[in-house]
Amino acid sequence: MEKKEPQIIPVQYIPVNQCEEDEIDLKELIKTILKYKKFIIIFTFIVTFLAGLYVFLKTPIWEIQSSILIGQINSKPIISPENLREYLSSIYKVELEKKFKKMPNAYLSGITVPKKSNLFITIKINGLSNNYDLKKLTEVLNTIHNGFRDKIEKYKLQKQNEIQNIQFQIQKIKNVTVPNIKTQINFLENKINLKNNLINYYKNQIKAIAQKIKFLNENINQYKKLIDQLIKYNNNNNNISSNLIISNKIISYQNMITDYTNQIKDLSLQKNKIISQTIPNIYDDIKNLQNKIDNLNKSLKFDIPQQIENLKNQIVQINLALKNTFAAKEIGKPLMFDHPIKPKKKLIIILAFITGFILSIFLAFFIEFIKGFKEE
Repeated sequence: MEKKEPQIIPVQYIPVNQCEEDEIDLKELIKTILKYKKFIIIFTFIVTFLAGLYVFLKTPIWEIQSSILIGQINSKPIISPENLREYLSSIYKVELEKKFKKMPNAYLSGITVPKKSNLFITIKINGLSNNYDLKKLTEVLNTIHNGFRDKIEKYKLQKQNEIQNIQFQIQKIKNVTVPNIKTQINFLENKINLKNNLINYYKNQIKAIAQKIKFLNENINQYKKLIDQLIKYNNNNNNISSNLIISNKIISYQNMITDYTNQIKDLSLQKNKIISQTIPNIYDDIKNLQNKIDNLNKSLKFDIPQQIENLKNQIVQINLALKNTFAAKEIGKPLMFDHPIKPKKKLIIILAFITGFILSIFLAFFIEFIKGFKEE
């Protein structure tokens, strides 16, 4: 009998000391923390105390917010919200730069534009108190008013001049326009008569062109006959000098035929242009002139009175536009807060406590690491 070979069963090697080392490391960490617990407590307290000291010594900043309706001219914004924001930012940029050196009583801290709106902006004012903030808000509003005062005054003056011009137009229509329309009607009627005479002239010109074409065709036919005769004579003639003369004559006659053909083409184009363009254009001109006469007669009966009425309505609209022209307005009362927005005391102290605690643990392990390194 054959002997069976012993089977080798693989056994995974599990380090026994690994779990023990992890347990020992965790114990060492806890021992290190307990060893330096006084240092950790003191260090965390100092950091938290310094943060609290900073919070209570820091000057509190109050904030107010106000929604501003952009100034309008005839119910249209004088300036876009984005451009107004840039305008105010450029003016109060110096204050924002100075606040890092010396805190002003109040300063313009932010300008926001509401989404999907071209009429409003929101202004934020930060300062040492709400009273300072309100004074600064008034200053900002005055700045907006002063910045666009000239534009509004110019618009009002322009509209006053427009009213005077409209009144002058009404008088001009009555005293000048109506007599001129009658004179214009007579002028247009005379012009129509001239156009009719011009049509007769072009019709006669078409006849003259047709006669010229007929004459040129007759000449072409004669030259063709002469060429045929010369070709026959040249074929029966053996005299070289005579053949050269005949060939030159044939070439001359062919050139004449080509010239006459080109003339016929030009005359045909001229005739077709007169028939297809010139005369129809004159008829169109006559039709347009007649329409003008009809419109002028209509103006005398209907349009002129309506025009005067429209001008009077324009004066009414201009006066309404002047009423709808104003500088920036504050919408409602400013939004004020009961507490300062800066510094955020609770948040700063909590963050300082967490940061100090974590940093103290790190320092404790670092000190322990240095000691161990020196011992080794």
